[in-house]
Amino acid sequence: MTDVRSNIVAWAKWGAANHNLFVYTEDSKRMNCVKNGGDRPIYGDCSAFVTACYAWAGAPDPNGLGYNGTGYTGTLLSHGVAISREQATGGDVIVYGSGTGDHTALIIEGGNDPLTVSHGQQGDPSIMRVSQDGRQPQRFLRFDTTKGSHPRQPQAKHRTTIQQGAHNADVVYLQKRLGLSADGLFGPQTSNAVRAFQASHGLTVDGVVGVATWYALG
Repeated sequence: MTDVRSNIVAWAKWGAANHNLFVYTEDSKRMNCVKNGGDRPIYGDCSAFVTACYAWAGAPDPNGLGYNGTGYTGTLLSHGVAISREQATGGDVIVYGSGTGDHTALIIEGGNDPLTVSHGQQGDPSIMRVSQDGRQPQRFLRFDTTKGSHPRQPQAKHRTTIQQGAHNADVVYLQKRLGLSADGLFGPQTSNAVRAFQASHGLTVDGVVGVATWYALG
């Protein structure tokens, strides 16, 4: 079975980079985004966003409901496997609050203070650390991330993945977006600028301009 965990993370980052496409709502349209990901605007709330990232990535419904248009933090809690903060990694989920939970977010990077994409208000999804939300208790969950349907990947406006050593038109565009002299050669100066940009936007700092970095660049 193919694991689509990295694809789930890519969709979460895509959401943060394209937050202007989202409308936060808790009404009857809140789960529309799960099966109608191509529609604009994208309606949903925190648990709908988590569910949508799994659906778009091709993973089974983290609510255990077969993507029937329902689900909330309580169904995530009842279907997920509890893990520790130390075990949490990209593709896992955090639920804040007691009982059936007050809020949920998708983890894109583990560690002592995991990095998440949160869709809790208008203007989200946004990237934030667990400590920035801070609500207690905090419960970490793991779900089946094996391929359950035809996965999709967020498209980076047809731009190629580039890194140091590349020399093409995409490098020229990148350098212009970063405010650099656009000579089309991805050298050390461009690499350092990319890493600084990734760090400031909560992305993996590897100097590689792939899907998430392209979207964050706009």
